[in-house]
Amino acid sequence: MEAEINEKVLAMYHAVWNLMDEGHDINKLKVSDITERAGIGKGTAYEYFRSKEEILEQAVRYDATLQYNELAEKLEKQQTLKGSMECVFSWLEDNIGRRRFILQFLEMSAEMRKKDGGRRFCCVEEHMNHGFEAFRRLIGIMVEKGRQEGSISMETSEKHAQLTLLSQFMAFYVYLSAEKPTEEATTRMTKDLLYGNIIKSLSGV
Repeated sequence: MEAEINEKVLAMYHAVWNLMDEGHDINKLKVSDITERAGIGKGTAYEYFRSKEEILEQAVRYDATLQYNELAEKLEKQQTLKGSMECVFSWLEDNIGRRRFILQFLEMSAEMRKKDGGRRFCCVEEHMNHGFEAFRRLIGIMVEKGRQEGSISMETSEKHAQLTLLSQFMAFYVYLSAEKPTEEATTRMTKDLLYGNIIKSLSGV
């Protein structure tokens, strides 16, 4: 998919992601900061974007699409519910650093909406809502795998099964978001605990 994006635009997206992952304040970030990291001239940015905000907006949208496609491709290769859960756990571990960028952007967009009556960045929130729905569909596929192998009871409603899976993924996200670093053994134990919660809740045994 990256091959479909203009090389200079893609360089700016990567620059934004890297700057945010390094802890730069999104409100203080300038177009020149982005273009300098991308290795292009400041004027070049305005050949593709009207403002810093538009660069950030499109970087968020593109990142969300990339991350969803990556996860969907990995899940497609899994044959079991446990394998699918391990896949999502690993995906969350690999991408937990992205949360700083997303949260900062949402905070900034909320402030911008207050100033202009809600016209700015609405499309990003809509895109993120679509992303959540797409993720929910992936969870639905995982539920079906669980039903086929017998780890999720056929009597369990689709909504209950999906919400249960989502709650365990959210619990793992909260665990990863803890400020203190965690040991690998503790992370493994947490994953096993969350998977066990799924089986207890949805197997009907």
